[in-house]
Amino acid sequence: MKTSQLRKVLFEDEPTYRDRHAYSGLAPRLRKFYRTVEDDIGYWWGERHEWSSVNKVYDGIWIGNAESATDPQFLGDNNIQATLNMAIEITYYSAKNINLTKLGIHDGELAPDGVYEKAALAIHDARSRGENILVHCAAGISRSVTAVIAYLMLYEKIGYWNALDLIRQGRRQACPHPLLVRSLIRDFGSRFLQ
Repeated sequence: MKTSQLRKVLFEDEPTYRDRHAYSGLAPRLRKFYRTVEDDIGYWWGERHEWSSVNKVYDGIWIGNAESATDPQFLGDNNIQATLNMAIEITYYSAKNINLTKLGIHDGELAPDGVYEKAALAIHDARSRGENILVHCAAGISRSVTAVIAYLMLYEKIGYWNALDLIRQGRRQACPHPLLVRSLIRDFGSRFLQ
């Protein structure tokens, strides 16, 4: 399926993620994948446990909630030199020695075109400079997790499910919203299925 066809099927009518009939035009592999994403979010929300505010999920990358971004103890102990704020509703002033990037988006909605490519680039740039980076949203469950998945897919060449499993080894509550997964599919096109 061409990227233009994929965009039309996924985004023309903007169905809710629970409307499975809206995806009948998808290629079988992509339709099965998307249904698995829907089932996955239900499972992980049903398995909620005590969750920490911030976790290391990959070399030099932490995912956390909004409070972790302003916690001087955490930032200092882990030598965090960059933060990526994915929450549109969260605003704060960063410490002088911390590079702050804000790509705030709304939770539970499609992300604007290209935002996750920009997020992946921000993470890549920080890691290229040898900086530890905290990626956060409000709760550190969906928007920030999707940003790190985008980085792992684009720069580390790790597939979606392997990237999500890798993140969940460090941050159990990682659970990208299906509409954010649709944003990745839209932005990455055929690269998403690799």
